[in-house]
Amino acid sequence: MSFQVTVTLTVAGGNTGPFNIYQDYDSYANPVATNVAKSDLLAGYIVTVGDGATIVRVQSENSTCSNYVNLNINGPGTTPTPTPTLTPTPTPATFGIGFNLQAGTEPSICGAPPLIAYSLNGTVTYNEYIYYDSTLNNPVTGYKYVADEAQGEVFHLNPLTGQVEGTTGISC
Repeated sequence: MSFQVTVTLTVAGGNTGPFNIYQDYDSYANPVATNVAKSDLLAGYIVTVGDGATIVRVQSENSTCSNYVNLNINGPGTTPTPTPTLTPTPTPATFGIGFNLQAGTEPSICGAPPLIAYSLNGTVTYNEYIYYDSTLNNPVTGYKYVADEAQGEVFHLNPLTGQVEGTTGISC
């Protein structure tokens, strides 16, 4: 046996739709409606679900958005009520600020050819990590000393991790 419910969305994002509608009666395996327009769902769209269904899932089906919301069914012939499904918010990428860096294995690095390096604050500071790339994924390794050309101060660098370990007291 089956019954009809009216599925109504109160709001739908700009990049959503068209939508497929599923039911928990078959573990969301088969859509009960496909390619439903956003405007139809905002106005109220009638679907037929199995007698044991308690939830309908409205899922956006496009390349930019595949989010869904589960709606509780309150009984035969009723309008489901929304149960929001949290969608994780992407964490923005962190990019370092570039600067000219002198690096070497001896503290007398002043005047060495500079290389472009990156850090969170765009300079060499204690406990900061220095990187070869702006995405801060590839630390500067293999050097024991670094100097920011703008600062002119020579710092100790952990040659394995790229972390600035402190000042040497030497200035360029």
